[in-house]
Amino acid sequence: MASEERAEAGGSADEMRRRIEELEQKLTKVSAERDEYRKAAYEFLGQLIPYEPVTEEELQVLMHGPRGRQIADVLAEFQADAEADGGR
Repeated sequence: MASEERAEAGGSADEMRRRIEELEQKLTKVSAERDEYRKAAYEFLGQLIPYEPVTEEELQVLMHGPRGRQIADVLAEFQADAEADGGR
């Protein structure tokens, strides 16, 4: 009866250890392939769109919004731009 239960559960402990080793080896291989593909993708992306660091001014705008402008002015400019683009 115990051997039947082991067979239903996937085999003996030795078989399970071997399977775990196989899976660990496969995981190592797949992880290495993933890293290679990731590196190639970033290199390709870098050729398409070169990295340009954010300027201090752009960083300030991103963090705090435009300096010295009232929100109403910003909204009016946005609305004027939208109207000029035909509402797109």
